[in-house]
Amino acid sequence: MEESVLDRITVFNRRTEPQTVDAVSLASYGNLFQQELSVTGIVRDESGMPISGVTVSVNGTNLVTKTDNEGRYKLDKIPPNSTVNFRMVGKQTMDEVINGRRAIDVTLLNSQSSLDEVIVVGYGKQRKETVTGAVATVKGVILPSHRH
Repeated sequence: MEESVLDRITVFNRRTEPQTVDAVSLASYGNLFQQELSVTGIVRDESGMPISGVTVSVNGTNLVTKTDNEGRYKLDKIPPNSTVNFRMVGKQTMDEVINGRRAIDVTLLNSQSSLDEVIVVGYGKQRKETVTGAVATVKGVILPSHRH
């Protein structure tokens, strides 16, 4: 009698001899062999427009990506009951439990405090020693010239 790989699975345990278990019995082990998922979706703003640059991550893991110019994202090898986090400056953070879904589209709402989160100053003089934040210098040659 010949067994196919799909009908039987051999389980090895250091303390006992290998034993063969059929696939139906294996299902009773619950989440022992959880299937990882790929999750895709689109992130939109309140008006339905796609948002690029949204950070999409899986809570409790190091899986992270950003949305592309069309608001699309893809995360691979995600445990089926994980929570996906969507965040962006100026938007309210959102969490979605996967619950085995392979596609999750979300709408991020505007944050009330968005104007206080980022401040860019492009004028004036200050000595480096007195600055308490990050300092970057960009030469004019690097910046593209836009003529209208």
